[in-house]
Amino acid sequence: MAAGLVLVLLAGYWWWQQSRQPTLRSMTEGTVTSRAADGDNLALQVRFRAGASTHTVEGRVDKDAFEWQGSKVWVCYVTDDPDEATIRLPYDPLCNVK
Repeated sequence: MAAGLVLVLLAGYWWWQQSRQPTLRSMTEGTVTSRAADGDNLALQVRFRAGASTHTVEGRVDKDAFEWQGSKVWVCYVTDDPDEATIRLPYDPLCNVK
């Protein structure tokens, strides 16, 4: 009985520690494959490589900021799941900075 309680406590502690760890995000350059004006914004479709595979992400950016920053985009993605990604412009905060 005591051994079972110790195992439950250890498993609970491990789960609690895992939930406190921030999600690790990586950043890579993206290639804009399509863009569509949406008022003051642009709806972008961006292709990027993560590891050995290619992924696509869609997002909106400010049109003037996009053009002012050289029409370049970066992609922040979850290292363990590259399909969970967002677009950022070069002067936006870095991926792991809140």
